[in-house]
Amino acid sequence: MMTSNRWTLALALLLITAGALVFRAPRLTARPFHGDEAIHAVKFGELQDTGSFQYDPKEYHGPTLHYFTLPVMWITGRGYMDASEAYYRIVPAIFGAGLVLALWLVRREMGGWETVWAGVLTAVSSAMVFYSRYYIQEMLLVFFTFVAIASGCRYARSGKAGWAILCGLCLGMMHATKETWVIQLAAMGGAAVLTMLWVRWIDGQRDAARGLFRWGVFVIAALGAILIASLFLSGFFMEAAQAPTGKEKLLAAVRGPWNSVLAYKTYFSRGTGNTDHNHPWDYYLKLLAWTQYGRLWFSEGLILTLAAVGGLVAVFTRPRVALQAASGGRAVLALSQQESTQMIVGALTGVFSTERISAAAPAVEPTASVAANEPPGVDHLRRRFRLFLLFYTLILTAAYAAIPYKTPWCLLGFLHGMILLGGIGAVALVRGMRHLVPQIITMLLPLAAAGYFGWQMYRGDSIYDGVLISLAGAIVATFLWLTRRVVPMTLMALVLLAGSAQLGWQAYRLNSPSYYGQRKLSLYCDQRNPYVYSHPGLTMYELIERIERLAKVHPKGREMRINVFTKDIWPIPWYLRSFSNIGYWPDVDSAVRQGAAEGVNAQTMINAPVIITSTELEPAVAEQLKPGYANPDFFGLRPHVLLIVHVQSDLWEAFLKIPAMK
Repeated sequence: MMTSNRWTLALALLLITAGALVFRAPRLTARPFHGDEAIHAVKFGELQDTGSFQYDPKEYHGPTLHYFTLPVMWITGRGYMDASEAYYRIVPAIFGAGLVLALWLVRREMGGWETVWAGVLTAVSSAMVFYSRYYIQEMLLVFFTFVAIASGCRYARSGKAGWAILCGLCLGMMHATKETWVIQLAAMGGAAVLTMLWVRWIDGQRDAARGLFRWGVFVIAALGAILIASLFLSGFFMEAAQAPTGKEKLLAAVRGPWNSVLAYKTYFSRGTGNTDHNHPWDYYLKLLAWTQYGRLWFSEGLILTLAAVGGLVAVFTRPRVALQAASGGRAVLALSQQESTQMIVGALTGVFSTERISAAAPAVEPTASVAANEPPGVDHLRRRFRLFLLFYTLILTAAYAAIPYKTPWCLLGFLHGMILLGGIGAVALVRGMRHLVPQIITMLLPLAAAGYFGWQMYRGDSIYDGVLISLAGAIVATFLWLTRRVVPMTLMALVLLAGSAQLGWQAYRLNSPSYYGQRKLSLYCDQRNPYVYSHPGLTMYELIERIERLAKVHPKGREMRINVFTKDIWPIPWYLRSFSNIGYWPDVDSAVRQGAAEGVNAQTMINAPVIITSTELEPAVAEQLKPGYANPDFFGLRPHVLLIVHVQSDLWEAFLKIPAMK
């Protein structure tokens, strides 16, 4: 790639990254925390307080999300107690925008314009934007996965050990991020094997893996993966450093990494078991393809369509091989870019055949260097990278479709693969128009003229009118023919830009306040949003505001006693983290048993100035309530989960006398 083109591409990626941040960074406090987000925020609080992280093999996933939150808090001077949702969500937002910058690593394998289109689709994809604003591990996992793939490609192209080591480090970060990394790893391995078999059996190249597997480099990369994962999963050995004896230090050092291995038993059972999160095999594809509520509809069908075209490009585009040419042995193309594009057009339209395209290739023999199996060049790697992307995306999509346990953010892994293929497909469509349109003109113009003359003769009209109209059509056809390399490509590029703009509009609507007619919508936490999954509504803010105002008039302030009886407590504990006298129980009996153990009767244990319970537990709570409570109020925690709030009458009267908070 020429230097000027390289700088142009770098500037384009920087501008697209800035655009991606515009979609991801503003209004990060517009919606309340999801339950999972609140749990991760509480886990970060433990890390900030203790300076160490203890991996739990049953819940919460890996610690990379929390460790990357630490710099945000250090820079802003915030802490667990005073940081809003924005200080947490900015972490996945940065990694989500970083996916655009990471495309720089595969610019040669993707191609310049393909890289730009992939960046645009990454920036405006509704799912990518929505979950870049979610304080969960998924966006970090997608980022580390892509950088691992990209650095592996750079190693395959350059043979430099540094890229292999970076690939190993990213694999370790994947392991330390989320347990589902093994699915991505299996897809990467399967795609690599299928790609090597394809280029060996279909393309007839037997040097696909030659020189790549150097044991020394492989061992160093593997050790780097193990080390970086162990550092994060052990809390950077902080617990081991505080252990008193050598044996205890060793046990503390290996506990986190070992538990991360044992965790797969738990997650395998959860993934294959019958839970509330089980969905049909096509759950993810339906989310991406089409979701409609009344007149509201959302679709990322453009990405799916472009990914399908990109898959055809990966399969049908012939690899570049070195040929003995008249230019002093300089390598030329067995199939030119034009002929390769014609092959894709032919696959889509049936106008061309593979035999015709193959016959157009120069009839020359390979050079001795190819016969001697020289290491593959960039052009071969572009072919293999595209095949790898296709196989990787198909395997990953099939794997997540087969697993019964499904949550919508899990689609990000294979969606990113589709986006990369979509960038390739977009360029193929634009370039293909300059070959498709002339063929259409050539085929349809004679048919249209013959049909028109036949119609004139059938009606008995003047042939003169038909000649004039045909002449006008010929002029238009001539203009289209002369501009066939500009106008069709420009029109297709504009169509794709319009589709991308529509994706951006969807992303904006799903993450910002919008209007449906005269009614304001909060789709960022509304069930009509296809990516909202068991999310608290805006009434969560009303509940927290109510409790804050009650604390202002209570004599003990934030030491006011609050009892919470519900199995679904999250994200309440995070929002009430500044209250020091609050108890949580999954049922009333648990509180009664605790009270009996502490010598406190049931009524005294259950009654408090503020009681929060679910509709399911309300009858049991009501039996223990003493007189003197105001009429209960109702707040929605999440869809189908309603909370009931009881407030003592004197506290309620004092509350009514203060002005509303602004």
